[in-house]
Amino acid sequence: MPLTLTAVTAATVELRATGSPSVDGLHYRSGLNGEWLSYIPGTVLNIDAGKSVQFWNSNTGLSNSGSSYVQFYLTGQLQGKGDCMSMINYASQIAYQAFRRLFNGCSGLVTAPDISSPRVSTACFYSMFQGCGITQAPRIFATSLVNSCCRDMFRDCQQLDRIEVDFTDWADSANATLNWVSGVAASGTFIKPSALPEEYGVNRIPEGWTVINK
Repeated sequence: MPLTLTAVTAATVELRATGSPSVDGLHYRSGLNGEWLSYIPGTVLNIDAGKSVQFWNSNTGLSNSGSSYVQFYLTGQLQGKGDCMSMINYASQIAYQAFRRLFNGCSGLVTAPDISSPRVSTACFYSMFQGCGITQAPRIFATSLVNSCCRDMFRDCQQLDRIEVDFTDWADSANATLNWVSGVAASGTFIKPSALPEEYGVNRIPEGWTVINK
């Protein structure tokens, strides 16, 4: 299912572009079976409680640098569902910086959509959910990390209390998880492969969390 935002309360959804990201292929539709329409960044969509909007990008690119990115601006409470990979046309690999800041500051986002790809690139999740209201992180399917790929990813998600990962090394020299759990809930559950070293802190597993090896 494409990236889907379902309103818990009456809400608005807007996707803004900063710089020169790849936005000419963006589409949206109201509900789960409506007609796909071209989306112009900056358009505000009004969503009634219980209704949904979906997004799809016919291009495999999206954000591409710290100064060229797209970012959701939400009001009200919304549940994230479906797969973020629809934002890059279900590419086999998440491109360089593709989801950087995508939901940054969306405190009304109470559940996170999935990210199905196991292949990551530099800074692809950089600050993706920073400051969101999510309680459970999307599972990170990547078995290895690269430079800054998860940096600040869940920073200041104060309600976040569950994370599951598949990678087996922290890739510290690449700053892959720098500050990624700074400011999350004081207690929670971290699910990981047994091979991943059990290390704690804002760059690792949150202090005070229960670890489950799989």
